[in-house]
Amino acid sequence: MSFTVDLEILGEDEVRQRLRNGGLGSPGSEKYTFAQEWLRGKEREREDTLTTRREAREKESLSISRKAFWISVCAIIVAIAALLFSILKK
Repeated sequence: MSFTVDLEILGEDEVRQRLRNGGLGSPGSEKYTFAQEWLRGKEREREDTLTTRREAREKESLSISRKAFWISVCAIIVAIAALLFSILKK
């Protein structure tokens, strides 16, 4: 198995713990540095996922806002038409 697979099996919390207690070598060693980079990569993946979700929510929110705007425009037009109809009917 590769070291990456080993890290995946251990999981982020365990890798952090082992970095703290020297279980993955001393700071600066190849394994230690690789594990730190692996953790940073995991953090970037998490941030990318959150960014993607946030952008999707913002896009959906904008779409809902536009629909609400046009519904209100239609309601105003109907109200004006009803007002004109009632005025002209008299």
